[in-house]
Amino acid sequence: RAGLAIETGLIAPLALGWLVFGAGSMRAAFGADAGHAWLVACAGIATTLPLLFFGHAARSIRLSTLGILQFLGPTLQFLIGWRLYGEPMGTARVVSFSLIWIAVAALEMTHLSTGWMVIDEFAARFVYIYSGYLFAGYVFRLADQARSHAGLALLALAAWAVTNATLVHRGYADMPGISLMLGLVGACAVITVGVLLARRQWLDFIRYFGEHSIVIYLAFFLPMATSRTLLLKTGVIHDIGAISVIVTIAGVIGAVAIWWACRNTRLKFLFERPDTFWIAPRKPAAKLQPAE
Repeated sequence: RAGLAIETGLIAPLALGWLVFGAGSMRAAFGADAGHAWLVACAGIATTLPLLFFGHAARSIRLSTLGILQFLGPTLQFLIGWRLYGEPMGTARVVSFSLIWIAVAALEMTHLSTGWMVIDEFAARFVYIYSGYLFAGYVFRLADQARSHAGLALLALAAWAVTNATLVHRGYADMPGISLMLGLVGACAVITVGVLLARRQWLDFIRYFGEHSIVIYLAFFLPMATSRTLLLKTGVIHDIGAISVIVTIAGVIGAVAIWWACRNTRLKFLFERPDTFWIAPRKPAAKLQPAE
């Protein structure tokens, strides 16, 4: 609060001087009429209150959590300006975007362990979410290439499987940089496998989960964390690979089950944005084309 008071006190004389001497020589929103003056005054309150709340909250949480929030804010503002409001993407912004990716990649490679699951999971996973958004065009190109050259795709998957298994077996998988590389290449392998499986009609039931991937993305954590905790606490299964498979299946099926339970109730806002909160008119849903 003291910092905000000092900042406001320093800028107040300049703002007051502009109102007294500058407003008369140009068209100003403040003073043009009572309505505009009221809105401008309220804008000051709308700016000050969040800053006061932030200052109070910042003293109540760990610095590591605050650092992540300070990182997320500008990133989300940038993405909204670029993708939602059509801001131009110049060279300087491309460089900034690249630096952000390097930062989140470095965050993953630190293998941060604060004892707070939310912070640790964010540090380990956010680079993959950010990469999916950043390289979405290349992801679709990869899918097209895998669809057109199935044989080469299978050879690439075999090479990936051997390399991945070797690095994991020799204990290199957790090394900084290698873990990030394995994660990104593994994501490409998952996409390739998905494209190849989509060609098989007997696996059409999997398509349902693909069509509702956003549902799985939103609700995956709850059934995943619940099943993982139960398996680890009870000790029924000791093999970490088997536990991983069971937890993944439970997360996917559980997420869809939660959506089914909520979709015709008032809780559907958990998965579907209410009409009130759409900035632009809602676009018609895209129709999926059958796999070739």
